[in-house]
Amino acid sequence: MKEIEIIQIGQWRWVFGRCLAIALVVLVSEVSAAGDWFEHEFGELRSYHKNWLAICTDKGKGICRTVQAVRSHPLVKSQTFFSSERLAVIVVPDVGYLIEISTATSRGPYVLEVDGTPVQLLENQWLSGDYYGGQGFIYLCDTSLNAKLVELFRKGNRVRVYRTDGYHLLGEFSLIGVTASLNAISDLYESSHNIQRKMPREPRACKG
Repeated sequence: MKEIEIIQIGQWRWVFGRCLAIALVVLVSEVSAAGDWFEHEFGELRSYHKNWLAICTDKGKGICRTVQAVRSHPLVKSQTFFSSERLAVIVVPDVGYLIEISTATSRGPYVLEVDGTPVQLLENQWLSGDYYGGQGFIYLCDTSLNAKLVELFRKGNRVRVYRTDGYHLLGEFSLIGVTASLNAISDLYESSHNIQRKMPREPRACKG
């Protein structure tokens, strides 16, 4: 009888230990997903929001962006330096949103498909290279288009980037956390509205 009681006590301890471990994992996950800002060794202020990372230069006093970098999709032949796909939304006060997308080619035409809704990028709405002109990206220079896409991002679950010539997939990204990340940036801007945030250089203008 005592042996059975000892076994039962041991089983209950094991169950309790498992429940406690699971509770701790959930607690840690909730804290890490809460999006607390922290200072990175690169001098940036950062905050995680599910699949997105908010980054602000100059210890939070500079321009902020939210980024998602993923490993190459099996159908994507990545030619970027880090062999991964990256989608970034730069938030510029008094300008709006600027979107950058890593690509394996700088030849369009491009389409962004948000939950099955395609948005065709016209030739005069994007430029080859990122905001700084770095290779391996396209930069969406049309602010009204960027605003439209960000609204779709906030409501969507997934975005696919591809070329329309033979459905050449360039990247696929989750949109889980993008709204929280953008809201965190907006809150940071509002809480420090006295800081003059400027881009290192003027955004490149669309051609034509």
